[in-house]
Amino acid sequence: MKKYLFALLACLSLNTFALTVDGINFPDTAVVEGKNLVLNGVGIRKATFLKIKVYYGGLYLEQKSKEITFINSTSPKQIIMNFVREVTAKQLKETWVEGLERANTNYATLKSS
Repeated sequence: MKKYLFALLACLSLNTFALTVDGINFPDTAVVEGKNLVLNGVGIRKATFLKIKVYYGGLYLEQKSKEITFINSTSPKQIIMNFVREVTAKQLKETWVEGLERANTNYATLKSS
């Protein structure tokens, strides 16, 4: 019995996902430009007054941060998006611009880089 319990615990410890949100798995790490990044957090984009879920996004950075200053940094970063609704490229761009403007980032600086 102990062997089976040990085998089960070993299998569970091999889980490569750091976070599961509404059945969507986000790995705990990502590699960008040869650097290991860690999952900083996951967010859900909702649309319309009905709050319809559109996508889940996971942000990966070199080290965890609670500040938005990482956005202007030259260090590698990655966003993994899992869509649960169909979205056009135009709609996606518009919502990104709206979100960045709402977050009070310097969108003009980001746009030029």
